[in-house]
Amino acid sequence: MNDISIQKSLFDRFKTLNTFSNISFLSDNYTNVAFPNKLFSPPESKRWFELYFIPDTPEGLGVCDNHLDRWTGIFQIDICTPKNKGEDEANNKYKWIAKLFARGTTFDDVLIDKVYKVKTSEEDDIYRTIVRIEWEADIDNSKE
Repeated sequence: MNDISIQKSLFDRFKTLNTFSNISFLSDNYTNVAFPNKLFSPPESKRWFELYFIPDTPEGLGVCDNHLDRWTGIFQIDICTPKNKGEDEANNKYKWIAKLFARGTTFDDVLIDKVYKVKTSEEDDIYRTIVRIEWEADIDNSKE
């Protein structure tokens, strides 16, 4: 596992949001999710998510053994909702994302350290809520 597989694990976990919450936040085929470097058109409903994977430089954990690396980073999810509709919808989505990626959650060698709302902003016709998930993963490179 390296940063590419960590990104996949985080994105795959995000894709379980509907099942986890029993609420249809994500549309069929994820047409309301902007993935990195993939064609995306914001839906007419002005409700979508933008995903960003921001890894840091890995740290070697062994003194004589160069096989173990600790990766850390941020998985950022921007929640976009229609402007002038209040904060309830964005806050509800944030609440469920925070539960899905709760501190201490582990999956595929990834450990979630923190989940928090960074800021909100009003743009042309959307209200953006930026959520950051800090994670770490200890990777044994000898298994790759």
